[in-house]
Amino acid sequence: MRHTAELVCTDKNDCKYEYNQEVLFNSVNSELCIDIIHANNTIGVIKVTKKSIKMKCAKVSHYFTRDTFHKIWHKIRCAQMGSCTLDRCNTLTSTEVISEFSETKQYPGYSTCVHTCGGLPCGCLLPLPACSFMRLAHIPQTKIAYEVVSCLNWEPVVEISIEIMLHKVVKTKEFALQPYATKKLNEISITIISLQKPYSPLMENKFVLSEKETLTMPQSFQLPVACPNASMALRKFSGCYNRLNCICENLDSPNTCHCPETTIETIRAEDSNRFPIKTPFLEITSENDEIYAFSHEGETTLAISSSLMLDSANYVVIEECNLTPEQISGCYECLEGATLQISCFTEIETWITLRCESQIFSLQCTPKNSISNISLEFDHAVVKEKCHTTCGGVELEVPLQGILRYHPQNAKKSVFVNNDVHTSQGNWLTDVDIPDLAPMVEVIKNHWKAAIAAIGGVTLLIAATYMCGPTVIILLTKVVWIIIESLFKTIWQLSCTIFKIMRECATRISLRTEN
Repeated sequence: MRHTAELVCTDKNDCKYEYNQEVLFNSVNSELCIDIIHANNTIGVIKVTKKSIKMKCAKVSHYFTRDTFHKIWHKIRCAQMGSCTLDRCNTLTSTEVISEFSETKQYPGYSTCVHTCGGLPCGCLLPLPACSFMRLAHIPQTKIAYEVVSCLNWEPVVEISIEIMLHKVVKTKEFALQPYATKKLNEISITIISLQKPYSPLMENKFVLSEKETLTMPQSFQLPVACPNASMALRKFSGCYNRLNCICENLDSPNTCHCPETTIETIRAEDSNRFPIKTPFLEITSENDEIYAFSHEGETTLAISSSLMLDSANYVVIEECNLTPEQISGCYECLEGATLQISCFTEIETWITLRCESQIFSLQCTPKNSISNISLEFDHAVVKEKCHTTCGGVELEVPLQGILRYHPQNAKKSVFVNNDVHTSQGNWLTDVDIPDLAPMVEVIKNHWKAAIAAIGGVTLLIAATYMCGPTVIILLTKVVWIIIESLFKTIWQLSCTIFKIMRECATRISLRTEN
């Protein structure tokens, strides 16, 4: 904090002293109180509060599109039949629609053709290669056009609240201040002389806008259809460009094709892609077709000038406080982050700073025992930290603890099977993501007797299975052999008995014939 005093004179030789004070605001220190003193008496207070930094997206339009799903058409034609004319597979362009697929003319997509089996063995008359045609088309699900944009720059303004209490008269004003611009309120001038903009990788994403919703599109994500303008997306959708390629296992008979699941519906299905997007340090929203980002991070230096502050002092409140933290909740290694709910009571409204092992944040305390929701970010499940603050000249220790959830995310693939869309998870071997095992370790520590008993029981069961496995197999083999042997003996004896009876009958018949 830097202080200066200047003698300011007008062209009429009216001169007065102006007091200048430069103040650094950040995510921890966001409020300043200055006593106005005259004749050694406090006659008022100036309270300056830096709220959030508001950044407006300077949009760059890339293309327009619609929410679609894709479908495959397939047809085999014998040589010189229908569209399968001489050298047709070599002359077919990707945007061309053959007569067999005329119903897809109204949709963008691409066409392919490969030569396949011909002649009598394949059901064709001529001994020439047949044509296997395939057409992928993007069918719109709604009549809404979406614009895909990115932000060339984020133009910042700082939201400021100033409260002047002078001679028991209170005046309050809130305004948004651009960097290096000056705002006056009565005899007080405020100027932003330095600003460090907050940053998040989310600000580099592309965004998908419509009249009803706004979505953020993950990096390296590519929508299947691109149109140069909204009019073409709505009225001449078939003229838009296809940007999707599928891999089919067999073009002769494409019963199974693998296509990237990169539709707007896929983006919308993920909660973290829908506006407003909230993280512990940033919030991105949209309003009237504009995109804004709000953050309390970043550093701002304000220059405050006024003749009222010639005799002034910073107003510092040293209050005893009572902190009541709740268990921290939320998730780790996720976009939403974790939330700490904590209440703070003081007789006079003030702000305090909590310094934890991995976090530092400010907290408002009021006579109403106000409750604050603090957003934090962690990369592990078990949170067990000690935070410290100073209230009334006494250092307090506040526990920060809880168990956070794990949010695994697997990429999805779209698979066509017999021209129907199915969604399947990626390869489990490559997509495996082991969560933080610390909560399980804590449970084992707290219930070690039960854990030892469970582990011992499982170990004995596995050992018994391995040790007794061969014995059991031998016994089962013997039982099966005995059953088979008994069955064979029974069948043999029964066969012998039948043969003996038949022989006796034959002998009796022959004797009767001789007599």
